[in-house]
Amino acid sequence: MRQGESFQRGGKGSSHERAFSRRSDSALTCRSLLLLHGNGGGGFRFSRCQPLFSPQLTVLAPSLPGFWPVPRDERLTTIADFAEQILPHLCSLERPRALLGTGIGGSLAIEFMQRYPEQVDKLILHAPVGAHLDQRRFPKLIKAPGVGWMAQTLIGSPLLRPFWRRLFFEAPLEDEFVNEFFEGYRRCRAFTQMFELITHSWWCGLHPMTVPTVILWGGRERLLSPDQSSPFVELLPNSRLEILPHWRHFPMIEQPLEFVRKVEEAL
Repeated sequence: MRQGESFQRGGKGSSHERAFSRRSDSALTCRSLLLLHGNGGGGFRFSRCQPLFSPQLTVLAPSLPGFWPVPRDERLTTIADFAEQILPHLCSLERPRALLGTGIGGSLAIEFMQRYPEQVDKLILHAPVGAHLDQRRFPKLIKAPGVGWMAQTLIGSPLLRPFWRRLFFEAPLEDEFVNEFFEGYRRCRAFTQMFELITHSWWCGLHPMTVPTVILWGGRERLLSPDQSSPFVELLPNSRLEILPHWRHFPMIEQPLEFVRKVEEAL
């Protein structure tokens, strides 16, 4: 499947997948779902979980401009510009529809909801970025001259992939998938720009939103620890927070079936 294509499962697939889908179908209230990836990656990051969603649900996982394989658009200079790119993808989906964002994809989903709250029926955030950016060391460090470029170069380096693979993933993964994952980092043209756009001042300018929301957070998340979740609950008073004890930073990759189950429970 090409990046950005919608996926709607038919009758094929393993019996395990079909059994899971039958259990989920009756509880679904949304007909479609848009998945927004995190920094350094594209829609490919959802490729291990996307086929596991219910056949009653149309799922779209686009790659945004500047995230491989989509070229960077020099006209996109603000977080609002990037959020605008979500609109045509979302409007192509049938209602009721849900929007899910992970990492900086969650930040972009929040910015989108500030502008187009009427376009989304349910919101799902997985470890979004934005809270405590004035206190966290990593975002401050990576915005220093040359540091973001160096971090991206090191993570994307083919020579260092065995090291990063052990650090990023505990689950056994196919070599082809892992190589494409890190190639996404290497070819990403919006990696450092996201750190420049998603800032503490941006966060302070947000206003509360009443959209029904589920916030998912990994209990073993190291980059975005669960204690960063409370500001999002305050921002979204109609939200429910769930901490998943065994999840790390990439549950859509390491625990795809459980990730799908939790997302479908939110729908």
